[in-house]
Amino acid sequence: MYKLSEVLSKPILSLFNGKVEGTIKTAIFDKKLQKIKYLLVFNENEQNDEYIIPTQNFFAIGENALVIKNSSCLEPLSNFEPQITFNNPINLRTFTTKGNLLGNVTDVFFDEKFVVEKILLSNNQTIDITDLASFSENSIIVQDKNKKVNISKFCEQKRPRLIKSNEPVTILRTNSIQTLESTQPQIAALPSKVTSSVNFLVGRTITQNLYSQSKELIAKKGTPISLKTIEIAKRNGKIKELSIFSI
Repeated sequence: MYKLSEVLSKPILSLFNGKVEGTIKTAIFDKKLQKIKYLLVFNENEQNDEYIIPTQNFFAIGENALVIKNSSCLEPLSNFEPQITFNNPINLRTFTTKGNLLGNVTDVFFDEKFVVEKILLSNNQTIDITDLASFSENSIIVQDKNKKVNISKFCEQKRPRLIKSNEPVTILRTNSIQTLESTQPQIAALPSKVTSSVNFLVGRTITQNLYSQSKELIAKKGTPISLKTIEIAKRNGKIKELSIFSI
């Protein structure tokens, strides 16, 4: 069994290329917290580029480094954005299904195939992943030890938002069958999301280092802001700080 805290900051070795490809920055989990899907790698030798490595491409997890077969396992982070979701449970508050706070997540245990087995809380309590009820970007809920709940019963029934058309409708009768006709579609779907632009930040210079809640560096002092910087700040809820600490 491996601990996430012991993997972070370790180098990535490429067997075929015979070199260190970078340093592990963070892990990205699937939406159910069942497995680590990717590792994010920071390469200081190539203009601070960031790469994604799918965990199925790892050859070995060593005591001092993680090993991949060759450099083709590395994919630029830009190839995944914005499709990838940066799920990570570290520092998330953990509650029971009865609303009792257990603590914050401090570590994750996983096996050689990166399948999650346990999470460690700030009070040193370990939670078996089979007791997980639900997981989101801001909290974890686990089953209460006295009474387990079937979370699937509480699934939301989502319906599309519709706009009714004022176009006239003609009813045609053909024997016992009625047909509705309209010269225009009667309903139209509303846009699912409206976003505001923060592109005015592009080109400004960052005046101090910005860190995520898990203390990862997301924007370096003295560097110009790019669209990639803005996207990373959005994911970490740091757009306000990016605006304040830039000129």
